[in-house]
Amino acid sequence: LHVRELVAKKDASGATPSGFTKVTVTIPPLQGAGAGDFPLSALVSEKFKLLFLFTKLGVLYVFDVQTGTLLWHGQVSSSTIFATAAHKATDGVLGVNTQGSVLSFSIDEAALLPYVLTQLRNSDLAYSIASRCALPGAADLFLAQFERLFAAAEYSAAAKVVAEAPEDTLRQPAT
Repeated sequence: LHVRELVAKKDASGATPSGFTKVTVTIPPLQGAGAGDFPLSALVSEKFKLLFLFTKLGVLYVFDVQTGTLLWHGQVSSSTIFATAAHKATDGVLGVNTQGSVLSFSIDEAALLPYVLTQLRNSDLAYSIASRCALPGAADLFLAQFERLFAAAEYSAAAKVVAEAPEDTLRQPAT
């Protein structure tokens, strides 16, 4: 799987300050899925910046777009999901399989950060997702990151954490 930015937004000066780097990831086969499986469809959730990748054998992979980290994968259909589309109402994906079933896949917003922290044990990824998505439960992540950087005398990085944090997390609203 190769993830790269094709169109970068330009700032007022005409520069492209995206900070996005190309990511290359090997897609692990799902145990028991069988040989001959390959990707058929890939869609990105605009809200979460997560990639939903569907394979011929009905396996769904969910990757973080910025890091290429595999968040979850599993068999979601016993038949091929041959058509997919973004589902704006859930910030997820709709799929139609060869049996005629319409399937909906979405991210549980309240469970995403706890899952990344407890199941994947990846606090850096949880912080990255929290920074770009302003998810519930992110306050503790921002506070822990700030305290870690401040204690290490990395004041510029700590100030950046405060600037990126949602208003109700670390910053007091302007009066």
